[in-house]
Amino acid sequence: PVAWAMNVPIMRAIVEGFEMAPGECLLYAMATVIVALSLRIPDVKAADKRYLVFGIGSAVACTICLVFAVYFSVGGAQTLEVGMVNYLWPALTIVFSVLLTGVKANFWLIPGLLICISSVFWIVSNGEFSLLRFIAHVTENPLSYLLALGAALFWTLYSIFTKL
Repeated sequence: PVAWAMNVPIMRAIVEGFEMAPGECLLYAMATVIVALSLRIPDVKAADKRYLVFGIGSAVACTICLVFAVYFSVGGAQTLEVGMVNYLWPALTIVFSVLLTGVKANFWLIPGLLICISSVFWIVSNGEFSLLRFIAHVTENPLSYLLALGAALFWTLYSIFTKL
């Protein structure tokens, strides 16, 4: 959980320290070595082809969107807000699961989603979230926020694809 929570700040530090392409290569190289050492090298031939295309494709697209969203964000406040937008993926996963996979929903889904979304914004902003300031930042730099939303949507699709 600590490493997951530090995803955006670590990514920002790597991108600032190594620039975009070398930083991205470093991230993927480190992840590959860690997976290979802790698990094993996966047998790609045995994997489901749908997973290889849609699952891995959406995970890679998510990472690319998030790295660019962080790279194009201006300053720490925007980086945190971009992280907030990216963390909408759990709520989006629930919504898309209901819409695309036939998962049954009841009344509590709407209040639960509202609590989930507002909690993400409240926690990441350290209790100082301002909707007007957030909207101003989005209008100043829409590309960064759209990329973060794209990352959240791609991770949502990844989550759904891996369940099918």
